[in-house]
Formats: sequence, C-alpha cells, structure tokens
Amino acid sequence: MSIFDVFKKKKTNKEEIINVEEMMENHQKTLEKEKAATEIIESKQEIKEEKKIEYVDYSDVINKFSNAKKAMASILHEYYICKIFSRVALSENEFLAQVAELEKLIDKINNDIYDIERSIDFYKKVNNTLDEEELRIKTRVDKLLLTQKAIKQRFLDINNLYYTHLKITTVNVCINKTNDQLEAFYNLINDIIKKHKNITDAAYNLYYSSGDFLVSFVKELIECVKLTNNTDYIRKYNYSFFLDADAIITLEISEWIDLYNKIKFAFKSLSNIEIDAYLRIKEKYNYFEAIYTILMMQSEMSSKKVK
Repeated sequence: MSIFDVFKKKKTNKEEIINVEEMMENHQKTLEKEKAATEIIESKQEIKEEKKIEYVDYSDVINKFSNAKKAMASILHEYYICKIFSRVALSENEFLAQVAELEKLIDKINNDIYDIERSIDFYKKVNNTLDEEELRIKTRVDKLLLTQKAIKQRFLDINNLYYTHLKITTVNVCINKTNDQLEAFYNLINDIIKKHKNITDAAYNLYYSSGDFLVSFVKELIECVKLTNNTDYIRKYNYSFFLDADAIITLEISEWIDLYNKIKFAFKSLSNIEIDAYLRIKEKYNYFEAIYTILMMQSEMSSKKVK
C-alpha cells in the first residue's frame, strides 16, 4: 500500500481525496502564525523594558514630586504678595484679571498635586508592578514642574514690571508673615477697600477718619503692655512714646511710618499675656496694619503718577 492511500477518505454523497500537500501547507501557515504571535509578544515586552530603562527612574520622579510640593510654600508667598501689591500698578479691572489668572494657575497646580498623590498611592497598593503607571506618573510630574515654572516666571514678570520701585516701608508689613497670615491680610485689605469706590477713595477716607481709632488703639495697647509685668516695657511704651497729642486728626505719611514701626515692636512684647486680651489687641493690630498698607500703597501710586 502506498503512503498516499492512508489519506484517502470516502464520504456519503461523493468521494474526495485529501490533498496531502494542502494539509502540509496549512500546517506550515499555522506554524508561521504562532511564530509571528510569539515575536509580537516578545517585541512588546522589549519595548516595555526599553521604555522603563529610557524614561522612568521612579525614585527620581518621586524626589521631583516631593520638591514640587515643598516649592508650593514659596509660590504661595509670591502669589499673595502679588495679590496685595499689584493694586499699586494696575487699574481695578486689570487687577481683577491678573488675580483671576494667578488663581487659575494656583488651582491647577494644587489639583495636579492632589491627583498625582492619588496615583502614587494606587501604585503603592499594586506593589509597584505596573511599568505603564510609572510612565504616566512621570509625565504628570513633568507637566506639574512646567506649570510651576510658568507661574514663577509670571511672578518675575510682575515684579520687574510693577514692583521694582516699591519702598521697603510699603512691603515691610508683609515680609515676615506666613502664607495663612498673608491670605487673611489680603482678605482684610480687600474687605476694607470694598466699602469704598476704589483704593484711592479708601485711602482718602482712612487718612482723614482714623484719628479716633489710633488714639483708642494706642491706649489699649499700653494697657496690654502693663499685663506683661515687665517694668522696662511699661516704662518705655507709654502714650507719649507713640503719639504727641491726646487727639489726632490726621498723620502725615512719615508719621504713619514712624508710628507703625513703634507699634510693631511694642506688639512683639505681648506674647506672654493672657490669651483673650492678646486676641482682642491682635484683631485691632491687624486692622491697623491694613490701614497702614492701604495708605502706603496709595502713596506709592501717587508718587508714581507724579513721575
């Protein structure tokens, strides 16, 4: 019997001889498909490994993200300084537009940080086994750093354009404030200005109407100094140390600066007094600083127009 006889087969309605060559050809095609599939899998694995080696140093990504979070403190500080003092150089509409632009960038950065932190937490839960997730986290961290770079450049542009002429007597009030204190201070200044047509109108009214407040504030400050039981403070910080008269109508800007410096140093001596008394005088001190800053900004604006 021939070997070809083995591959002969009868069917009910017709006879058909299986083509051995066709079977061998189909078998070869199957082998080639399996080989191609294997090569694709291996190729994908190689690409995956290459991406990991080429693009992702995960520990470096985490370090960059950590530094980006730390940088937010200085970014927010610059942000609040810009919000407070950009009124000096801008019209009200320009000021509001600039603040809106800065707030949009800050919100984007904060949202990006929150989302990246969530992705990192998820990645930890899967035991750091998803290479694609490393690449996604790296991409998002890179975009975050670019956004931070953009807002830092924006602050630099604002400073160079608007603030190079500001006197230290104007910005001194904000130098040592924390970001939370700066935010509260900005809101207080804004609330005062909103009661008037604009900052110029606010400064004009405050300049001519703050005499009674100053006298009352200084007297209460002196009473708080007595609570320290420090004889040196009590002897030094008497009424005549701060003001020359019992009734005050107006003070010149130079007198406001002198009074501000004296009150600032006297206020530092109150750190150990009873908390309720401290909080009451602190509220009035904040208001005093806000009035002072509005007057100083208006003075800057007026001197800028004269030039």
